[in-house]
Amino acid sequence: MSLRPRLAPGLPAAVLAALGVHAALGLWWLEAGAPRSSPDTPSAPSAPKATSSMQTRQQSAPAPLQPPSVDPDMRPAAAKPTANPAAPQPSPARPMSLAGATPIPAPSSAPASGLSAQETPDSPRRYLAAPSLHWQYRLQQDEQEGWARLHWQSAETEGRYQARLQRELAGRPLPAWRSEGGFDALGLAPIRFAEQRRAQQDSRALNFRREQGLISFSASPEQIPLPAGAQDRLSWMLQLAALLEGDPRLRQTGSRIQLPVAGVRGSLADWEFEVLGRQDLSLPVGTVTGALHLRRAAPGLYEPDVEVWLDPARHHLPVRLRHSQGDRLRWTLELQTEALQGATPP
Repeated sequence: MSLRPRLAPGLPAAVLAALGVHAALGLWWLEAGAPRSSPDTPSAPSAPKATSSMQTRQQSAPAPLQPPSVDPDMRPAAAKPTANPAAPQPSPARPMSLAGATPIPAPSSAPASGLSAQETPDSPRRYLAAPSLHWQYRLQQDEQEGWARLHWQSAETEGRYQARLQRELAGRPLPAWRSEGGFDALGLAPIRFAEQRRAQQDSRALNFRREQGLISFSASPEQIPLPAGAQDRLSWMLQLAALLEGDPRLRQTGSRIQLPVAGVRGSLADWEFEVLGRQDLSLPVGTVTGALHLRRAAPGLYEPDVEVWLDPARHHLPVRLRHSQGDRLRWTLELQTEALQGATPP
């Protein structure tokens, strides 16, 4: 007879059911008793998933290190701000060429007057005034003869000059011309021109008011603008000589020289001279070789036609001068005697 006790039928199923209930209660107790994670409490990191080596290097880049804290008393003083080298201070502007590379000079203040046709306003101006002298000319007007005396006193180092032309025709004195002024970058710069009759009294005059940039006339209340390089009825011949003496380019045949010339009656006109060539002359003073012949053709009926012969051996001063205005007035000067330096006017 077996001593092992016998289990009642259906008992294993009850035991298994009891064990399942017990396991469920145990799981419930574990979930209820364990602390829950909150936003303030970081949860334990989960194990990273396996990725490729390239993805690992991209995602695992370390965060930049924070600089260690420094005691405020130990911090260095803040550096003073310096100019940004990438934004330099602008320098003063100067004229530049269109290419923006090479500086070009400012436009010259020299006007077109007094330039030959081949020159431009930017060409360098050159002149050389003649030394002081006292010359006498033979004067011929229509069928009469007389004399004219030119006294020229140049003190270029002192910036001034004086010129005087006395005339006498058939024993009768004619009005004398007197011009005085200084020098500037263009040559002679007259200040006053006057016609003088007996006792050397000014009868008519014009004034070059250079500070105001005007020309005024004693015979007229009118005032006109003063152009650069302007001359009077006596200084023009001395200015022409100074320009040709100082600038060989103007001596070429075909060259043109323009001078603004003012008259005592309120006129101002551009006298344009053309170089016609060279001539040998037989004059009272002797033979002149290679005199430079220039002409100003009259542009109108009431304008003078002027021809002048300049001697290169005499500082390009006029040795012959012919002046005509229609058929009413014609006169000629030809050099007769000359004296240099130290001469005094009669």
